[in-house]
Amino acid sequence: MKLYIYICLVIVFEIIYSKNFIYSEDDWYTINAPSSILSISYSRDKIFFSSLNGIFVYDKSFNDFYYSDYLLKDIRDKNIKIVHYDNFRDNYWIVNRNGLMFRSNLSSVWIKIRFNNLDLFSHHNIKNLGSNNEYIIIETNNGYVFLDPFTGIVKNNLSADDLEIQLLSVNWSSSAKSEASNIPNLGDYYIFDEWKIISNKEFEKNSRSVRINCFIEDNDEYKWIGTDSGELFIIKPFSNEIEEIKSIPPITNFDITYYDKINNEWWVVDKNWIYNYSDIIYNQEMVFICRWDEKNNLWKEYYQTEYPQIMIKDINDIIRVDDKLYVASNSGLLIYDFNKDKWNLVKITYGLIGNNIFDLDYYDNILYLATDYGLVVFSTITDKVVTSFFRNLTNKKISDIEIYNSSLLLNTDLGLIKMNLSNYEYIKISSKKFENIEVFDNQIYLSKDSALYLMDKNNKLNLLFKHNRLENFDFCQGYIWSHNEKNAIIYNINSGFRMKYNELDGIVSDNINDIGCDTDWVWFATENGLTFYNWRKYHIDE
Repeated sequence: MKLYIYICLVIVFEIIYSKNFIYSEDDWYTINAPSSILSISYSRDKIFFSSLNGIFVYDKSFNDFYYSDYLLKDIRDKNIKIVHYDNFRDNYWIVNRNGLMFRSNLSSVWIKIRFNNLDLFSHHNIKNLGSNNEYIIIETNNGYVFLDPFTGIVKNNLSADDLEIQLLSVNWSSSAKSEASNIPNLGDYYIFDEWKIISNKEFEKNSRSVRINCFIEDNDEYKWIGTDSGELFIIKPFSNEIEEIKSIPPITNFDITYYDKINNEWWVVDKNWIYNYSDIIYNQEMVFICRWDEKNNLWKEYYQTEYPQIMIKDINDIIRVDDKLYVASNSGLLIYDFNKDKWNLVKITYGLIGNNIFDLDYYDNILYLATDYGLVVFSTITDKVVTSFFRNLTNKKISDIEIYNSSLLLNTDLGLIKMNLSNYEYIKISSKKFENIEVFDNQIYLSKDSALYLMDKNNKLNLLFKHNRLENFDFCQGYIWSHNEKNAIIYNINSGFRMKYNELDGIVSDNINDIGCDTDWVWFATENGLTFYNWRKYHIDE
């Protein structure tokens, strides 16, 4: 009776914490990497990996590795200690900090079993999960607990002989906490790409030690190795080579994202600066920017060790012009030449008036740089500074710029300035200091103090909407997408319709760093991955 009451409560809470729409599985997806692989389980064609930041899946049919938004869509605590696929009943079982949960592959409702119902204190008491054709088996610190696989009720009527017989047929997950991983002698295998096999529990690359957490062999004799760094390795049947899975993103905390529509690739910066001082001094493994080939799902990291003059990660803006990528940072202007596969760093010694570059914009072979000491005009033909002297603007901080017709809007310490790009004459059109400027359909939009405004032809501000602690916004198809740290808002410019989105809808984290959108998709850069949402499917001229 208690179980039925609890199932009803789960459904009631699901209704109370309702989402904006009833989504299908492919409406939301997230690009992310496991922070640490804690357990591995498998079905006929899929391998499941639990991590501190969710569940990840490798689909052997398509050789595709991805974060499973849909599997955990109604689970708030995504710190999954153990995942187990019960292939006898096509059910999923997970352990997180709140309890033991299970659901059918045909359902989206998770049934929760509290630890005290299992005579356990917390998840720390559970070492592993397994199943056979009669039971779900929990390996604990003190022995084994057998559950009814359909209700989750503890079965206490097994004799010692029955228990021993049942354990012989268990299909176990591989768990970092269990000692039953049965890792083979890795000395019989070899590995490339600068990796070294140190022991059965450790790999090493460029003096960076990686601990092996899990090992499992699936029904097709593929062997899977999960590590504490989130890196994943595979040994294929009839092979002795240990291969690293290359389709896993090298970062988890997404900060700045730039989508190069022409070349269908992304440039991504993560928000983690340094984990400790020795990582920079000794290991030198810091990635300052990543490149994602979306079509082929290939990632390339750019390490500071390969470009020793670039010891930065505080990147503010990115723009591509022809065969060069320009990156604004707090340490100067980074320029990547695609043809030469080479990075250069332009700073004060090369003519900049300030190394802190907050924003970039491009117009007619000229790149405009907003710096802490004024405006810099930079030629993309010669890659040299053209000028940085503007009367009354020198030594004035410029935090944001935007091309507007044949003019440049500058958000400065003096207020909002409009500059004619043909003669560089300028006027102040507002004394207010704004946070962000955007231009859409020849209209000027400005954010200030948690509000978004439209500036009319007489430079008057008209309030569109308020969004508490608004950070960034973008435009697409007559809509505005804005975000603060916790949630996002979609706003119809013509009708004034607005709707809030958050983690309950499908944004992978409640810590949003950036937002962008196009005609069909909106993306959210968060501390736990890059989430995409097919927004146009649900918003058509409200």
